[in-house]
Amino acid sequence: MCRTVDLHQAVLAKNDTNAVELRRTLDDRGTTAVN
Repeated sequence: MCRTVDLHQAVLAKNDTNAVELRRTLDDRGTTAVN
């Protein structure tokens, strides 16, 4: 059970990181990311 939760948390963390990276990329382009 612990392992499943850890994997789930890892996926969520990865998605959060991707969202932050995307937001930074959009900011670099001068585009506002609304989400």
